[in-house]
Amino acid sequence: MARTSFYNQATNTLVIDGVTVRGIAEGDSIRINEVGDKAQTSQGLDRAETSMSTDRRAELEVDLQATSPYMSIVNATERRQAEGTGRLLDGSVRTGVNELEKLQGLALKRKGSLKSGGIKGQFRTVVYTVEKWVGDESGNPQVSFNLGVEVNL
Repeated sequence: MARTSFYNQATNTLVIDGVTVRGIAEGDSIRINEVGDKAQTSQGLDRAETSMSTDRRAELEVDLQATSPYMSIVNATERRQAEGTGRLLDGSVRTGVNELEKLQGLALKRKGSLKSGGIKGQFRTVVYTVEKWVGDESGNPQVSFNLGVEVNL
């Protein structure tokens, strides 16, 4: 599906290892952060040189409500990784504008700090490392180039 021209909070979804994550906190609670640079320029004595990178690493952060049932899966994942029986997971995020971001090679980095005892339950920020982040390539809007003269958006 192509990116839509309006934002709908209700369409935001996160799926990890085939399981839809439930109990996500309010606000911008799903974040994918790039780790590496896509290109880097260095200056030699006679000219600048640009190196292109194939680095697609990222980190996925998700804020879970105190009552999130997904926390039991996070705890089980942590236990498996500690025992040496863990494995890399795959995931996907569908955004509020219907972009589908694919995440490959997830491993639990942090299960978040526990805060409890206040008037309302506090969220926990769970962090996964991501080996490969494949952004939405649905092609909307279409961009075409005609000898560098005309750009159609």
